[in-house]
Amino acid sequence: MIAGGAPGLQWRACEVIATCAQNNPSVQESFFRDGVMPSIWGLLSSDDATCRLKALLAVSCMLRGSAEVRGWWSAQDGVGKVVDLVAHDKENNRIVRKCLQILNYVADDPTAQDREQLVAHGPEIEEILVRTVSTAEDHDVEMAAIELGKS
Repeated sequence: MIAGGAPGLQWRACEVIATCAQNNPSVQESFFRDGVMPSIWGLLSSDDATCRLKALLAVSCMLRGSAEVRGWWSAQDGVGKVVDLVAHDKENNRIVRKCLQILNYVADDPTAQDREQLVAHGPEIEEILVRTVSTAEDHDVEMAAIELGKS
């Protein structure tokens, strides 16, 4: 669907998916049935930082409000994937902030699988929070870390 193209087209496709899916369960379900999640998921490993960021945005918008997407996310170790992204992109404030927001969303209402993943990745998440709060130069990133720490 969106894999294998030019990064500029890929991130724009992710942006369109995010815009359409945000707060729209019927679109989320339709996109999910049409197999959009594996394509977006693959772009989280893109060499292009903008592509990774927009794929995170699309994942976030698909994740909120769709039980099907939430189950798929959990089965893919979504928590672990997001933790890995923070480790990979720790200098990119926009990616770190979006990852922390997603983790906060998941931690606020975890599925059983998410709870297990949050516990399994707890030490890494704690390290991310400590590092982010102590070194954040971006107020929004710092606030996202603090909100996650409250969960």
